[in-house]
Amino acid sequence: MDEIEVLYRAKNYMDSLANGIDPISGKEMADDAVLNNVRLSRCFFYVSGVLDRIIKSGGEVRPKKKRTGLNEFALTEEQKSRVAISSEPISVTAFTALLNGVIDVNEYKKITYATIFNYLLGEGFLATQAEYGGEVKVPTEKGMALGIKRVKREHEGRTRYVNLCDENAQRYILEHINEM
Repeated sequence: MDEIEVLYRAKNYMDSLANGIDPISGKEMADDAVLNNVRLSRCFFYVSGVLDRIIKSGGEVRPKKKRTGLNEFALTEEQKSRVAISSEPISVTAFTALLNGVIDVNEYKKITYATIFNYLLGEGFLATQAEYGGEVKVPTEKGMALGIKRVKREHEGRTRYVNLCDENAQRYILEHINEM
């Protein structure tokens, strides 16, 4: 499990706790439960917001010094040919790492998984859905036809959902990467 996925899990836990839900069992906590205290609930909402900002920044806890003079992310046809399309469905986060692996990071900015998610949202392949006190991205019928699927994953006794892109979806993203 990569760091971004761990951050998502922590944010989901905070969202559940903030809304009076036991994040492990998924059941509502009793009104008199200490974790259901309004002060703690506000704290959980705050921590969830901090985690959201860290996730949106690609996992950076504090902002990096901005390197000036870097070109915007773009791939040449030769670089595109070096991206290893996975025969197994992979997450957008994992595919983002493959894309960033073929650029010169001293010359170009990295692309973020959020940029790809936003593009897929804008093109109608994904939609947002309220879940566990927050919003999650889920594939639309158009997205499923492209090859994006939402799968249930069990890890250390916990359930979570992740969007995976098959070969066709990965090729689509690669083909349209410079539009993002």
